[in-house]
Amino acid sequence: MAMSVRTRIAVSRAVPGPFREARHRSWLEAWILRFAPPGPYCDRCSMPNLVLTYGGGGIENVSGFLAINEMLMQSHEGVIRFFPVWPKEQDARFGSLRAVGAFLVSAELTNGVVGAVKIRSEKGRACTVQNPWPGKNVQLVRNGKAAETATGARFTWGTAPGEILELQEAH
Repeated sequence: MAMSVRTRIAVSRAVPGPFREARHRSWLEAWILRFAPPGPYCDRCSMPNLVLTYGGGGIENVSGFLAINEMLMQSHEGVIRFFPVWPKEQDARFGSLRAVGAFLVSAELTNGVVGAVKIRSEKGRACTVQNPWPGKNVQLVRNGKAAETATGARFTWGTAPGEILELQEAH
């Protein structure tokens, strides 16, 4: 059976076990060869973000962590939204969640109000954000220096690779 690169990596990192045979590099390879259907099983059963979709158990297969991430931050259709369905009475924060468009996003929610928001641009693409403080102005800080103030429900800013944007409620 031809093994995919991901399977080979997993096999090479596996520890020796009771299923190890001389012709196999590890117990995992022996298990895969014995129980997995022919073909690159991991490639057929994983999504592009490497979440596995085959039968079994475990939180990684039910995608519970994805549900929590979606409650904290969403970036569907290229618009970053902060705490869209998180209970406002519950304080929360997150760091470096990946958003559509190659952005790493960090934010916090305290007493029902969005606090510090940081967005790191990895590729220098346009960044569209839903106003985390509806009805209020937003101060944009680029790499530690105050830039422009924006008003409205949604904003789009150009970014440079590696640039850090901070959003603050304008006073």
